[in-house]
Amino acid sequence: CACGMWPIHRRRRLEQQRSREIDQGLPSLLEVTVAMLSAGALPLEALTTAIARTAPRLRARLEPISMQVRMGRSLESAAFSSATVNASSVLTAWAQSLVLGARVGMPARAQVEGLLHDVRAAERERFRRAAAAIGPRIQLVVVLVFVPAITWVVLVATITSLTHQSSALYS
Repeated sequence: CACGMWPIHRRRRLEQQRSREIDQGLPSLLEVTVAMLSAGALPLEALTTAIARTAPRLRARLEPISMQVRMGRSLESAAFSSATVNASSVLTAWAQSLVLGARVGMPARAQVEGLLHDVRAAERERFRRAAAAIGPRIQLVVVLVFVPAITWVVLVATITSLTHQSSALYS
């Protein structure tokens, strides 16, 4: 029965939507984090500012982390209890970089820059694949729509011409 599969399909769609929202917001989140860390901000400040300035949908998912940290919860505890952070390997690495920076004083900027570079490379590859897939689709439209349309135009012109020639012969 297809009714029993509905919750599974719905959950899969929601997971795909969450993944898209994360992927769309990651570049801005990482860029702001890099800028804040480059300016000398502490990891906690970088986290709260980056979350506040990221894409709205990702911000809504990460805002509880920022609020928990401001209320006194440790960065590590707040970040790794988030389902959003645990759903993305890049967000997990981002949180780990900030946690290590806050706990040990290790500079997190280089790690976050590396994540940003990887995210941009993955985005370029995704765009390249999408662009490569457009060519065959356009060819399919040409074959299925334009070729028959042109054939009909030629056929109508030929029939019209033959009709005029036959009426000229018999008149």
